[in-house]
Amino acid sequence: MGPLVPSIEEILHGLDGMYRRENMGPGLWMSQHQLIYNYCNSTSMTTPLAPPTMIQATPLESPHKTYIETPCHRIYSKFEDYITNYCEEVTETLLEFKAEQLLSAYCREWADYRFSSSVMHSTADYLNRHYLQGSKEVKSMFHMTLVIWRKSIIDFFQDRLVSAVLEAIQSERKGQKSITDNRFIAEFLRSLVEMEIYEELFEIDFLKATEEFYTREIQNLLSSNVSGKEYLQKINRRIQEEQIRVQLCLHGSTWTPLSNLLLQTMVRDQLNFIHSNFDVLLDAQADLELKIMYDLCSKVPGSLKGLYGALETYINKYAEDSLTPLDPRDHQTYARTLLNIIDRFQSIIDRSFSMDPHFLKSLDTAAMKFVNENPVISKFPKKQRSMKSADLVAKFCDGMMRKGTRIDGDLEMEETQKKTIKLLAYLNDKDIFIKIFTKYFARRLINGQSASEEAETNFIAKLTEAFGCEYTFRLTKMVQDTQVSKDLSSEFKDQRSKASRATKIEFGIQVLSTGTWPSFQLINLNLPRDLTTTAERFSEFYIRKFSGRKLSWVHTQSRGEITSTAFKKKKYVFGVTTPQMVIMLLFNEQLQYSLDTIREASGMDQKSTQLVLGSLANSGILKIGDSEGEVHLNLDYSNKKVRVDLSRITVDTQETRETEAVQKVVDENRTFIISAAIVRIMKMRKQSTHQNLMTELIDQLKTRFKPKVELIKKCIGMMIEKEYIRRNKDDRDIYEYMA
Repeated sequence: MGPLVPSIEEILHGLDGMYRRENMGPGLWMSQHQLIYNYCNSTSMTTPLAPPTMIQATPLESPHKTYIETPCHRIYSKFEDYITNYCEEVTETLLEFKAEQLLSAYCREWADYRFSSSVMHSTADYLNRHYLQGSKEVKSMFHMTLVIWRKSIIDFFQDRLVSAVLEAIQSERKGQKSITDNRFIAEFLRSLVEMEIYEELFEIDFLKATEEFYTREIQNLLSSNVSGKEYLQKINRRIQEEQIRVQLCLHGSTWTPLSNLLLQTMVRDQLNFIHSNFDVLLDAQADLELKIMYDLCSKVPGSLKGLYGALETYINKYAEDSLTPLDPRDHQTYARTLLNIIDRFQSIIDRSFSMDPHFLKSLDTAAMKFVNENPVISKFPKKQRSMKSADLVAKFCDGMMRKGTRIDGDLEMEETQKKTIKLLAYLNDKDIFIKIFTKYFARRLINGQSASEEAETNFIAKLTEAFGCEYTFRLTKMVQDTQVSKDLSSEFKDQRSKASRATKIEFGIQVLSTGTWPSFQLINLNLPRDLTTTAERFSEFYIRKFSGRKLSWVHTQSRGEITSTAFKKKKYVFGVTTPQMVIMLLFNEQLQYSLDTIREASGMDQKSTQLVLGSLANSGILKIGDSEGEVHLNLDYSNKKVRVDLSRITVDTQETRETEAVQKVVDENRTFIISAAIVRIMKMRKQSTHQNLMTELIDQLKTRFKPKVELIKKCIGMMIEKEYIRRNKDDRDIYEYMA
């Protein structure tokens, strides 16, 4: 005997308990689920009945056929009737509330209704799986409750409810305290989403009201002559407020159309005003507002394009204003100004423009111009301008690495070196820079004037990383030479000590490889006896150790110290070059000499003698007669310092002549480098058009220098004359490699 068939009244009684929220325990759920299952599986009901109003029960397909009322059909109809009646009662209840209280009352009723409907849905699982499966109108019992709620409640109250929500949002936008809690707004809108009517019932009206509100607000802002800074702060704050509102109250899908609307109203339509304040914000260093501008404009296609050129123009103008008042002789201030300009705009692009490659390109283009051509460079004679920026930067680097530098500490040195490498990347004539820098580097190593060996090697490593090993090959070899020289000097001193040949003279030697170091002027010089003896002994030691090598003594680069008590009984320690030392030691014998006597005694030629005497006369040590050509020791010489460096005077005069000679040497080197590059490219390509060859040459050589078109054409002509390449017989614009 099968289970007893429950009555429909018994099932509806359980349904009523769910919606009245009475005895909502596990027992009610289990009993209701079992009752519905038993009822739907009974077979005693065969009374003809029309199909339910909301769905068409399968398998009946035509209104002209006879419908059979199944248990599932009957229970569904009874549930539909009950829930419809329940919703009518809710409607009567809500009619009692005024406008400001209606939304909260709706949310309370909806929360109860939804909970009860969810429980009912789970107890009617049999109907969902066997009766509603495949239905197009009603997908589940819970969906049926949503449809009824919409028809009974939403259709009746929608205007009042939506208006209440929109008014609450508008009040909040105006800064007024709304009587409607955001929790009720969020709950109401979630109910619309669940009923799949959120967009048509709310979102369209919400977006329309939003557009009207912000259109008016933007017009009022602009008519009040608001500044660009204030405008950006205002719209950024508004957008953030709307984003928070979506997160707290609205459905997430609303953010896309809402953000597009806000960007259209606040940014795209006001683009001219926003762009017109770009320079003002840069002047004020308003990094935060610049970031707001960038973030907003980057979301509007094409809105940033006008700012790329504006930044380049601004940087060039800023650089011109910063560099115009500078003294062209002050290389320290010049280079630091360039570093500060690049660093300032690099920081702006980093902080405000998210390292946008287009803004970086604007900085690169501007820097390539103001680093190589600027008001400071234009103050030099026209012939010197092409190399002056490289010269001034090289002098700055020399000052940075020299003892007595203004740079304090390893961290500041590291940071300054990094910035300098960035500056060098923009320098067209990197070959001129390295040529001059190498001369200064050599002097620092020879004279022991480097502030830090570690700083020197770190800077060379940075140059190598940025521009390649070939660029710094000589610098690296020079460092190696100084280390070898230290070892040789120590070994030589040890041998002298063992042989009991020590003298009163402190003697240090540096052996420099010819071809690696800058070429130095070689002069004849009659050294003092003690120096001559020591030099000869070192020559013997070196030749025994390295057979087949030749030593040439570079006296112009030699330095020493002499102590004097000849001047007003005050003791001085003079730092001098070896030629200066030789001449000064002559005055131990007598206080006056003729020019010819000094020249013969020193062994120098006339030009070198005059140069050394001039440096000593400029320092006040000696006096040179006007007519008779006699040189006197100035016994009235005085100096506040005890230690006086006289060698620097000679260096200063040498620097001027050497800098002028660099351009000629560089031009010769460039001709060789370009010619070698032409052969290298043509050997690989075998054939190339003139334009392609020019492009590839410039691309290969840009890390060393910016080659002039005229020089490239000259080198191509030389390669044709030397029969490395030739022109194509049929097309003169094509070059062919001749193996």
